[in-house]
Amino acid sequence: MRLSSVPLRSSAAALALMLPLALPAAASTCADPDPALDLDRRIADCEADLASVWDRSGYPHLVFNLGRALRLQERAADALPVLQEALGYAPENPAYWAELARVYLALNEPATAVAMYSQAAALDPADPYLPADRAEAWFTLGKADACVADLDKALPKLVALTDDAWFRNLHGRCLAALGRAAEALAAYDSALDVAPGYEDARGNRVYALQALGRYDEVLRAVADLLDPAKTPGLSASWDVSLRAIRIEALGFLNRGAEIDADIAALQASDPASLDIANMVAWGLFTAGRLDEADRAADLLRKAAEAGDALPGFMVDTLAQIDLAKGRTDQALEGFALAAWRDPGLAQGWVPALTAQGYLPQTRLADGILLVLRACVAARGADCRVAPLPVNPKAPIVISRPS
Repeated sequence: MRLSSVPLRSSAAALALMLPLALPAAASTCADPDPALDLDRRIADCEADLASVWDRSGYPHLVFNLGRALRLQERAADALPVLQEALGYAPENPAYWAELARVYLALNEPATAVAMYSQAAALDPADPYLPADRAEAWFTLGKADACVADLDKALPKLVALTDDAWFRNLHGRCLAALGRAAEALAAYDSALDVAPGYEDARGNRVYALQALGRYDEVLRAVADLLDPAKTPGLSASWDVSLRAIRIEALGFLNRGAEIDADIAALQASDPASLDIANMVAWGLFTAGRLDEADRAADLLRKAAEAGDALPGFMVDTLAQIDLAKGRTDQALEGFALAAWRDPGLAQGWVPALTAQGYLPQTRLADGILLVLRACVAARGADCRVAPLPVNPKAPIVISRPS
């Protein structure tokens, strides 16, 4: 089951406008700090105010407020030059650097966002929001360790402040990305202590339970989230991902016969979706219903044959099914392609390879693929690289080579 997302933070702390230094128009909302004011009117007022002044450099706060309002309207490309102009007028203002960082993050340039947040933090080291916001940029960049380091320092200073729960949830995401599932679970629980109805923290908590092998708890938590009486207004994306993780948990519990209703609900939600086709095929595969998984994967195969560049995890699903069906040559090609498109996938094959006595000498994808090929050469379709159920009470035995 592979589906995740990280929403951009949106809070009163992030929305507050710079206080005015001057007001070109008394009735203007451009410099009004009230975040509830209509953004369309604020943008129009800012543009009118700035058009009435001779030298815009004398009113950097108005330029900044215009750029921030554009960013809040999700018009990042429009906001960028405006905020760059404001920063040129007042490069000593940390709020200007931080706002530009948010724009660069929205433009999917997390490395630049990290640099901008770092400059803001250097200018105002006492503001805990700056390293906390930088943590999101680190996570988006794929540097979960740096995300954790920033939040470890910032979170104690954010207790009971705006977005406390959001940052605790982000902390859990970063810990989970590092494989520290127990700590991630504690982070999600702390977020729920602050905001008991926080949907993302409740959903992410399920992933942590799954990673810890606590499958019965996964099923109970998913049932609560999918119950409209207990979780009214559950988002469609969480509905889909929770059903998928429930299917996987049932498979690991050898209760694969119970997944039909969840599969039907997934397929009905979007019959043409490759993501859902992958979830269904993967769920059936982990439940041991191989022929059904093979048929469910047809949509993925047809997309690949039509020239679609499937993401690595979908190629991995096809390769796993091909291997189990005895199509070993096709499977090896698929695993190589999956590892090429997403090298991190190969690390997920290590536990099963190790359990069969094939221990990779490196965590790099090339080394893991080499061992996988040796396993397939020796065992054929009996070689398995699918994820194993988490069972701390059953240690893996590694065979010595003869």
